[in-house]
Amino acid sequence: MPVVSPTGPYLVPALITAAGGDQAGWHYVEFFTANINNDHTRRAYARACSRFFAWCEKRGLSLGAIRPFDVAAWVKELQDKPAYSISSRHTRSATN
Repeated sequence: MPVVSPTGPYLVPALITAAGGDQAGWHYVEFFTANINNDHTRRAYARACSRFFAWCEKRGLSLGAIRPFDVAAWVKELQDKPAYSISSRHTRSATN
């Protein structure tokens, strides 16, 4: 569900609206717009949340079913990808 806020449009993950409808969607957007002042940080956090919720949807998790274990599994999966590894980041930084 796209929502337009004072800081720009947001695409609310289906997991959020499925759990609480339009009101939940507005709370999701308000979190980013009211709590994170820096535009770049806000967009980065929103992208990360969207990716996490997409990961959850692929696994059939509802918003209420997500547990700390699921977050840890997602983070571990990211860390195991070469693009996210520390040595890979250092290599790219050193060669740029």
